Amino acid sequence: MSLKKNSIRAQLLKPFIWIVCLMGLGAFLGAVLYMLMAGRVPNSNALWQVILGVLLLLILVNAGVVWGYTFVIRRITDDVEILARTARLVHLGDDVAMFLLDRDDELGDLAACIHAMTLRLKEASTMIMKERNYLESIIVSLPEGVMVVDSDVRLVMMNPTAEHLLNVSFKPYIHSHILDQKMPDSLRDAFMRVFNTQSHITTQAVMARFDGKTRTFHIIGSGLRSSQQHPQGWVVILRDVSHERELESLRDAFLRTVTHELRTPLTSVMGFVELLLKSQIGAISKDQRVALDIVYQESNRLKNLIDDLLELSRISAGRTTLIYSPTPLYELLKSIVAAFHPLATGKALSLGITPPVTGELVVDADTARLRQIMVNLVSNAIKFTHAGFVTLYLQDLGDSVEIGVQDTGIGLCDEDKEIVFDKFRQVDFTTTRRFEGVGLGLSIVKELVSLHHGTVRVESEYGKGACFVIALPKKKPDVVL
Repeated sequence: MSLKKNSIRAQLLKPFIWIVCLMGLGAFLGAVLYMLMAGRVPNSNALWQVILGVLLLLILVNAGVVWGYTFVIRRITDDVEILARTARLVHLGDDVAMFLLDRDDELGDLAACIHAMTLRLKEASTMIMKERNYLESIIVSLPEGVMVVDSDVRLVMMNPTAEHLLNVSFKPYIHSHILDQKMPDSLRDAFMRVFNTQSHITTQAVMARFDGKTRTFHIIGSGLRSSQQHPQGWVVILRDVSHERELESLRDAFLRTVTHELRTPLTSVMGFVELLLKSQIGAISKDQRVALDIVYQESNRLKNLIDDLLELSRISAGRTTLIYSPTPLYELLKSIVAAFHPLATGKALSLGITPPVTGELVVDADTARLRQIMVNLVSNAIKFTHAGFVTLYLQDLGDSVEIGVQDTGIGLCDEDKEIVFDKFRQVDFTTTRRFEGVGLGLSIVKELVSLHHGTVRVESEYGKGACFVIALPKKKPDVVL
């Protein structure tokens, strides 16, 4: 900061000098004019004496006024110079205004205020720097890649993990439009999905990395907002999940191989047991028949489990093709109720459709897959219900329809709602294992509903039953998985 004391004084003096000169000239001309108008015309010597006397008087008066005004201006400009010096020290971050603290005038009070303000600014700046360094240390040390992008889609920061994953250096990209940079199409599409929303979004990108290997990145994007809820940009988290995807692929391949190998001998076992039960290859005793019945039932359970594993592996491998056709939902539900009526009656449960449907609801769906979904849900409801009822219902939502399966069974805890659709997860983790199964039915339901571009949710309270709700579009989507 630069303050020119002389120029300020000159600017203050110039108008004052002009005013004083004009006033003096006016006073002199006024005196002469007054003498002439009064008829007092002195001789030339007397006139010059009067003129010189008036001029001398004006000069003395003006000199005194100018000196006084200059003294005042000097005091003002000296104080301004002190303020400028103090401001320079504030700018440089020094402990300022110490040389003014002993003064008992207004400048002393101002210096005390500036000194206190400077100390608070130093403390705040130190705290901000510590917090900033702490946050930067956390971001740098994260095992996931982190990128921060402003509201103009310009890169603000990137941690070393993100640089390594994307094989880029942060410095050349800083403050540049991220979508203008060279990158694989899959990664660009993933970024565009993130930047097209201000909410939380999860997506993936498959790309060939600099080491020549194909990598799968799990990308999480979240919009940043100010305290006034104004959009400020995005934070993007990158995680290399290639190893996890490879393990999943190996696991699925193993499951497919094992289940195929198990199914062939199991089919033979069940066939021979059935022949024995029908006495087509010899007579058997009553005790042998009981034992063979148990073998057949357990073999059938094992066959159903293998079928579930095969179904899940086909879905995971993307080898499940839906065959769409108009499906009357009420007729489908009636057939499900009829099929499970003996099982429900055996447990003294009420099974039905409520409220009665007056008009037929038809959706474009794979009828066989939709039936499989409902069979899994209804069998689960009967399995976990000891008394009361299992009810199916339909609700028309305009462009979509809801199908619900409600029961009065054991219900679900809040934490169970989060895992009930996961593979190989069951809500019964007790050592007694009251309920059979390996937890594949609901995961298959979720996958099949997703293939239909629908959603499934559960509403439940522990001890008060559960309600599984499926929402399906009425019309077949343009793109079918």
